Amino acid sequence: MIKEFFGDKKHIADVILIVSLLVIALSVFLLVFLNRVEGSTAAVYIKDKKVAEYSLAVDGVYYLNDGKNILEIEDGSAYLSFSECPDKTCVYGNTVFGNKISYVGEDIICLPNMLRVVIEGEGEGIL
Repeated sequence: MIKEFFGDKKHIADVILIVSLLVIALSVFLLVFLNRVEGSTAAVYIKDKKVAEYSLAVDGVYYLNDGKNILEIEDGSAYLSFSECPDKTCVYGNTVFGNKISYVGEDIICLPNMLRVVIEGEGEGIL
């Protein structure tokens, strides 16, 4: 029965390898996803220099980099709602779950404006 389904030993080894890789990938995903730590602040860096820090507990709109970027914080998440950069990757999202960040270690980067927003807080996070 098994030999009819899998064929020869070479195919059985292929199936075992594929299943093993899937189990490893799922384990890594769950490890990263389940060990995320909620952040408490959004730190703003311009040219690798920390220029501001905003609490994620307080909703607000902040103009950064002489108005070239607008950082919004709402419901414990931070995101850039506007940027003068040409491609707008920092605005439209560069994470799996969109452009809002709220876990320690997550960041939004705008290279043309040399801006980086990083979520900081208790713990180091997994990212």
